Amino acid sequence: MMYHRHRRGGIFNSYRRKVLFGLMTKGSQVDFVEAPKAHIHEDETLDYWEDAFTKNKTELSALLLVFILFNNDGKISRTEYRQIKGFMKENMEHLGERVRLDLAGYMTNGLSDERFIDIFTQKKYTLQLFDQAKATIKPFFQNDGKTLLMMERLKEKLSPENSIY
Repeated sequence: MMYHRHRRGGIFNSYRRKVLFGLMTKGSQVDFVEAPKAHIHEDETLDYWEDAFTKNKTELSALLLVFILFNNDGKISRTEYRQIKGFMKENMEHLGERVRLDLAGYMTNGLSDERFIDIFTQKKYTLQLFDQAKATIKPFFQNDGKTLLMMERLKEKLSPENSIY
């Protein structure tokens, strides 16, 4: 009689695939959509801009976090996956599904300097937003000189006087 060993996790037999699948399939927690309002008050306009700013800062922070963690040694370790997963769970309401899918792809395939700069210019992020995103993810690195230097070099490449466009 031949016994088959049960494979843990089915098609998701590795921890990384399981994490990526979880990040890609997490939908929003809201099951309904509010009807659009006819008149927007001044306070609501301010809230909209604050929400848009927070969304852009969170997206850039997540992108920068994946960039730094991948490029410090050419791979993302299990601990680094946990850090990214924790950051994404913490900021799930500000990260859209498309952004989560893109980040999952960057975690497996990597993110080069050129690709990061292309995304930065396509989304028309500013250097001030980059500084705020850097401050958001700085606690992950506990003042590690290597990662801070990587962020500064990336900022130099992003500055308009160094732009090739």
